Amino acid sequence: MPNHRSLIQRWGSALTVALLPLVALALVGPSVAAAPRFGEWSTPVNLGPVVNSANIDFGPAITPNGLSLYISVFSASKGDEDIFVSHREKRSDPWGVPVSLTPINTSANERVPAFSRDGRTMFFASDRPGGFGNTDVWMTRRDNPRDDFGWGPPVNVGPGVNTLASEAGPALFERDGGDDEDANESGGVLIFNRDPGTGQDLYMSLRGQDGAFGIATPVTELNTRFTDARATIRSDGLEIFFFSNRPGSRQTDLWTATRSSTRDTWSTPVNVGLVVNSAFGDIQPYLSRDARTLFFSSNRPGSNNGDIWMTTRVRVGEPDDD
Repeated sequence: MPNHRSLIQRWGSALTVALLPLVALALVGPSVAAAPRFGEWSTPVNLGPVVNSANIDFGPAITPNGLSLYISVFSASKGDEDIFVSHREKRSDPWGVPVSLTPINTSANERVPAFSRDGRTMFFASDRPGGFGNTDVWMTRRDNPRDDFGWGPPVNVGPGVNTLASEAGPALFERDGGDDEDANESGGVLIFNRDPGTGQDLYMSLRGQDGAFGIATPVTELNTRFTDARATIRSDGLEIFFFSNRPGSRQTDLWTATRSSTRDTWSTPVNVGLVVNSAFGDIQPYLSRDARTLFFSSNRPGSNNGDIWMTTRVRVGEPDDD
């Protein structure tokens, strides 16, 4: 994937392929009765020099408990991409200095992670040996969702998702199984990006009762002939964010769509707006579990190459704590 790396290095318009994708879905599931309502997104803030480095920082993902922020880092000196993790003991604490995720990183590229609902499974993209070609989606599990270094050996998610093309930017949407520890073993939808060399589109793959992911299909209502990549979905499955350089974007912008139930297709995507998006590259959103914080990467003024930024919103008519 040399084209991917050159895009990262150029960042600007090349941001289209910038670091991998993730995808959208239309899951067959129960209707959701009362969808939450949220206020407007705040002006984004840079996470600062403790979290962001002099390298290109991209592909953020926050764990469901809100205590660990995983970041993809492209190091020009090393010439590859690795995943780092910043931790805090409680949500009111500042983020700690990011540390290389040694159980996962290799001499190949590892980037753009995402988590299962219970925080015990992580998906990420890599071009390590053992894949189907180019960049593939991999997964790893841990027993303790608070142990950032307890990840087991990664396994390729298989031919339902991965092909000779480049697959990346995974995100898992799961039906709400309550506190059942096995709820994340079936009934999920993996959303990711696929780029056969002609541009990135969003795809979805249903997970079967045996845990295997089925043959992926494009999320046609979200895709265009432009870049559509790295989706992140609200926990109830009714709101999705992704980045695109489609008409209506100033460069690469964050876009969003909604639906009334998980049986429905997504609405026509709309630009997240000028408060959040800039005239520069804004990519790879990741929504917190409570849907109040959106992390993303940008090279807007105030960034050092590419940095992690965040924007917040309030939930209307609900207390601030879940």
